[in-house]
Amino acid sequence: VPMSAQPTAAAADPLVGRKVGGYAVTRRIGQGGMGVVYEAEHEHIGQRAAVKILMRDLARDARVLQRFLDEAKAMTMVQHEGIVKVFDYGQLPDGVPYILMEYLEGQSLQARLNQATSEGSGLPVSSALEIARQVASAIAALHQKKIVHRDLKPDNLILVRDSLMMGGERVKL
Repeated sequence: VPMSAQPTAAAADPLVGRKVGGYAVTRRIGQGGMGVVYEAEHEHIGQRAAVKILMRDLARDARVLQRFLDEAKAMTMVQHEGIVKVFDYGQLPDGVPYILMEYLEGQSLQARLNQATSEGSGLPVSSALEIARQVASAIAALHQKKIVHRDLKPDNLILVRDSLMMGGERVKL
């Protein structure tokens, strides 16, 4: 599941510029407890994707490695508009695993909450209820497949534009 943070300079990261599958890594998006997320672009068709790479030191732990693989499998088992889509799973030449997934252009719920707090307005009740409804729907879809989301928090909920949704936004886990 994609993470939120400020982009990092390309020169500071050796993965930027390298290929992952048919995608060229263009920039680092953020980092979480288990991995680093990058933006990438398909070299022929121009499609953008997010690449989540397990941290190298964690890749040596068989349990963590299995959990990362389970995450990739779980995301493909559930067909729900509120769940990020996975395109591929593999390993870099040095054996570190990656998940190639849908690139989400939007704002984390944490960033939205921070913005609303700094403006002194707070999140409108109608927005909070719609976000909660969408998250509950996605979580219900996971639970139907006996999958438990282990890191549900505002930083991991991305608000993306969707003209078909009430309010023009969709929440993605």
